[in-house]
Amino acid sequence: MSFEREGCWCTLCLSNHAVEVSSKVYIARLRTLSLLISDLKSATPIVMRQFFLIAQHSR
Repeated sequence: MSFEREGCWCTLCLSNHAVEVSSKVYIARLRTLSLLISDLKSATPIVMRQFFLIAQHSR
């Protein structure tokens, strides 16, 4: 049950708001991370090929 009121500055409302904001930030970070991971997955074959070529040249 939420005791939050618009424009209320009591500790309870402020802490509720802080939790809400930090969870939104956390979700945004997770979304960014999952996008990065999907980018990596799609880029993996190219990266591996490059790495393989570099490894061959360094012998």
